[in-house]
Amino acid sequence: MRLTLSALLLIAAAAQSQSLPPDLQRLLTLKDRASVLLANVPDYTCLETVGRVERSAQGRRKSADVIRVAIAVVDGKETYGWPDGERFLDRQLSQMIRSGLTATGLYGPFVRGLMTGKNDDF
Repeated sequence: MRLTLSALLLIAAAAQSQSLPPDLQRLLTLKDRASVLLANVPDYTCLETVGRVERSAQGRRKSADVIRVAIAVVDGKETYGWPDGERFLDRQLSQMIRSGLTATGLYGPFVRGLMTGKNDDF
């Protein structure tokens, strides 16, 4: 099934590429191949460890704390929980960690949206 879909995408890209500049042709081919691969990425979990630092009054960096968070990506969406918890929580990371700087990676959903979305305006 995957091979058939890949072949169809390559045939469509080849037919479309007859009148496109080479750079755009390569970009569209990459996007088509990435879409096929990303559509088959399974749900997964990982453990993220973040060491946060702060500056002292003298300007020196010192360790503030270490945060460990369990992350699950299910149906293309990230959900969070504590590593020793029994389940993932239905809330944002900023609701779990209320102080200090936090950020979500969202790399997987970002790449999936970029490569599989209808954003042909490069």
